[in-house]
This record gives sequence, structure tokens and C-alpha cells, in this order.
Amino acid sequence: MWHAKNLEKGILPDYLAGYGVTDTALRGSYTRNYSNSLVAPWLWNDTKKVFLSTEDEQSVGAKADYIVDQGAGGAMIWELAGDYRWDTTANGGKGEYVPGSTLTSLMYDKFKAASPYGAARSTVPLPQQTLPIDVSFTNFALGDSNYPINPKLHIVNNSTLTLPGGTEFQFDYSNSAPGNAKDRAGFGLQVIRQDNPGPGNAGGLKGTYNRVSVKLPGWQSLAPGASVDMDFVYYLPVSTPSNWTVNVAGTLYGIKGDLTRGALDSGTPTPIPTPTQTPTPTPTGTPTGTPTPTPTGTPTGTPAPTPTPAPGTCTAAPGWDAGTTYATPTKVSWKGHYYQNKWWTKGDDPAAGGAWGVWSDLGAC
Repeated sequence: MWHAKNLEKGILPDYLAGYGVTDTALRGSYTRNYSNSLVAPWLWNDTKKVFLSTEDEQSVGAKADYIVDQGAGGAMIWELAGDYRWDTTANGGKGEYVPGSTLTSLMYDKFKAASPYGAARSTVPLPQQTLPIDVSFTNFALGDSNYPINPKLHIVNNSTLTLPGGTEFQFDYSNSAPGNAKDRAGFGLQVIRQDNPGPGNAGGLKGTYNRVSVKLPGWQSLAPGASVDMDFVYYLPVSTPSNWTVNVAGTLYGIKGDLTRGALDSGTPTPIPTPTQTPTPTPTGTPTGTPTPTPTGTPTGTPAPTPTPAPGTCTAAPGWDAGTTYATPTKVSWKGHYYQNKWWTKGDDPAAGGAWGVWSDLGAC
């Protein structure tokens, strides 16, 4: 930006020779323009028909104000190596723009004077009781099939509750993507709330999320340990959906993996132990004298036989468990094969991912 500022001001800087520039004649003028709708400046040289997109104090200041007003924690910038400052001693004392920190300092000063930023992820209250239900997004399509973005939403019921038909799952995804997510499998996944009230993002997005609802069909329940896959179709990349709620027959739960502050893992009922039956004594006749037992020799213990693994049983790695988090690399056994994960995973069925999944098939046991 420091060079663009010199062009804007019609300054012939003294650093051109250092970059090997020999034709130093300035042709035409670079006129600054600004759009309040775009919150963006640019330079236009009508003589040379040259357009230069720029940033300066007005545009960066407006964006910093938006960040403060939204209660965000800061700005992420692709790169700002072109930041500038005015050097009165350069260019033979005539002055010119050189590399500096004008824009960086502007943001720093605005953020320093702002109220503390918000640290709440959800914009609505979340239930404090949770269920260990695992959700993940798998099977992202590749190549020409990857748009619209259409992974599978994989839900695993790791609780001891059976989730009845009609159980409703809700979650948020960022409204940096349009509020038109849907499914293709008949589950009726739909956006039920858009925090950005209208199309476009002029002046910055309003609000934070799009909220989605999807329900199990009335005829389909989800038993403990069972899973279900459904489509999640959306049109721009988003961060991982969060702020989950699960409505089970009128009782609202969060999910354990959402790590809601203050949440209690109280949604899973404590399993009731199976009672041990007390055997009924067999009635006996009239008791007689207690016979004296006949002594026997010292008993010879019969060694327990070494169990023979059943055919197809994998003994060189523990069995895969849907509720376990696996760091990389971890070897597991599942359905007669060994698998090793390529990245961190939890709840991804090793046998279901294929060549592009998280698990590499190491072959049969």
C-alpha cells in the first residue's frame, strides 16, 4: 500500500531505482474512489486504464469499528506487508510513503479502547444436561461432485436412551454461508432461523448463525449404539456446526461433545444393574445325621484350557469403539480387519469410510 499511496499523491519516490525501474515518468493520475456500500477504496488511472484495489485508514477504520460493534475478538488478515507510514525525511526531504504500521496501529488503538470482546459461542441458552451423542460430517465428495457441498451427517447414539421417532436435532452453522442448507434423503433438514435478515453482506453480516432443524422420521428410532446418516447440503464453506440440542420426547438435551460451559453429563441415565436372583433352596426330607465325609486324596487341579481365538477374531489390536477418541496413528480391529487412522477421529466407522475415509484398511486379521 505504501507504493499505491505514493501513486495516489502523485509522488515520484526515490526507491524506484532500487527495484530496477528505469522508466520513471508518471503518466496520468491515480484518482482515489471510495464506496460506502463496499467499504472499499480503489485508484483509477483513466489515462492508462489502470485499476488498483487498495486499503487505507477510512476502510480499515470502518472494518475495525464493525469488529468492535460485533464484540468479536479481533481481525484475521490475509497479509498486511504493504502497511505504510509517511516519512518526511525520505525522497531528498520531500517526503514519501514507506513501509510502516499506520493501519496496524489504527486497529490496535481501536481494539485497545473497546469493551471486552464476547466469549459466548451460542446466542441462545443451551441445556445444561447432555447426552453422549456423537455427530460428525463424513464422505465429502471430490472433484466435480463437491458442489454444492454435501457430506453425510453421521449421528451415533452412545447414550443408554433409545431416541424415539420424532427426536429433533438442532444446530447452528455460520451465516457466512447462505441460509439455504437442505438434505436430499427425505429427513426434512431445513433452516429455521437466519440471523442475517436479508440477502447480501453490505455493511457486514448481521447476526452470527443460521439454525438448522432435522428430525428422525416417526417410524425410525435410534437404539443405544445405533447410528444414522443423513445429507447436509450447503453452498459455501463453514466452520464445524455447533450449539446442538436434542429434543427427546419433550426433554431438551445438549450433546456432550459440544463442550457447553457448565454442562452436566446428566442426560444419560445410570444403567440399572440386573438383579441377581437368589436361588430357592430345594426342600429336603426329614433330616438325618450328618454323614462323615469320606476323605479323598489331594485333589489334582485341572488346568484351564487356553482359549482358541474364534475364526476372524482380531487379537493384535483392540476393537474399535464409537465413543473413543483416537489420536494418530492408532491401530484397531473391526469386523475381521485391522485399521489405522490417518487423523484424529471419533465415531467414524472404519469399515464405512472407503479409500478416502479416516481409516486405512490394513487387511484381514
